[in-house]
Amino acid sequence: MQKEIIKSDGDLQREVWYFDLAMYSGTLQLFLSDYRLQIRRTNRCRNWDTQIHWSRLLPRDNDIKTPPLPKDVEREIRAYYEVQVTEMPIKM
Repeated sequence: MQKEIIKSDGDLQREVWYFDLAMYSGTLQLFLSDYRLQIRRTNRCRNWDTQIHWSRLLPRDNDIKTPPLPKDVEREIRAYYEVQVTEMPIKM
């Protein structure tokens, strides 16, 4: 289950974080799987160009060593998955 969080810095720049919730070694863990800093040339342009990229699975293609993870993004993703996990049905 992947969740995307987008934080815009004006109309021409945004940061995008992708998180995964996965079972790993018998425990449920939250992973930051991808980070992108994107810009677009004008407000009329619909396409976003990726300026900085970081991926957990393909580290050799990363533009930065460690991505930023602001506290507000961390709080938002934890709150999102807390609701998802607590409301998840138990199947028999």
